[in-house]
Amino acid sequence: AMYLGFGSDIVLRDRKAVEVAQALDMRQFHLRVLKSKFDRVDIDGSGTLDAQELFESVGESRSPLTDKLFELLELAPNGTVEFDDYVRILGTFCMFTKEEILRFCFRCFDHDDSGTIDEKEFCELCKVVNNASPMFPGNFARALDEFDVNEDGLIDYMEFVELDRRYPLILFPAFRLQDMMQKKTLGESAWVGLSEKYYHNKQIEDYKASHGGKLPPEPIVTR
Repeated sequence: AMYLGFGSDIVLRDRKAVEVAQALDMRQFHLRVLKSKFDRVDIDGSGTLDAQELFESVGESRSPLTDKLFELLELAPNGTVEFDDYVRILGTFCMFTKEEILRFCFRCFDHDDSGTIDEKEFCELCKVVNNASPMFPGNFARALDEFDVNEDGLIDYMEFVELDRRYPLILFPAFRLQDMMQKKTLGESAWVGLSEKYYHNKQIEDYKASHGGKLPPEPIVTR
């Protein structure tokens, strides 16, 4: 369990939730804000939410994308979410970099883990992500002509990144999900603060790991 500060402290009991909170250096005030948001959605006071309630609380809806996020965290998409799970879900997705969101989306649709997306997977991606609204030059053949650089009839991750660069609307909902989750929980600036600190500490740890435990030169440490 993780105890911080004094008084009626919020205690995380799930090992993975504790790891996330510690990695992000979350304080009692962060956990208290999250708990109040959680309790506001948990109207019946059962201590659990379902996926639908969780995503509706941030102005989104449950989708194959959110189901994939649950699977990534080894949670059942149709099961219930306790406060510890809530901390993990937010602490993971709100901290994703743009590149991690792209990788996450790619993995969502690469069902067979082949490292490429085929026609069926691609059509599903366009439908799922945009609720079937035609934001893309509708037919796969044309999309493949544009993005399948190595002409193997499949889209690999680098081609996928190019697709996002040229048609940002396709994956926009994944970025909006992060945006809404941040805004409706701790607030954008608090998440930015947590992630800056996290990546800063990571930089120092990476440096120490590759320099025999020595601290990096002054600028990195003080930045």
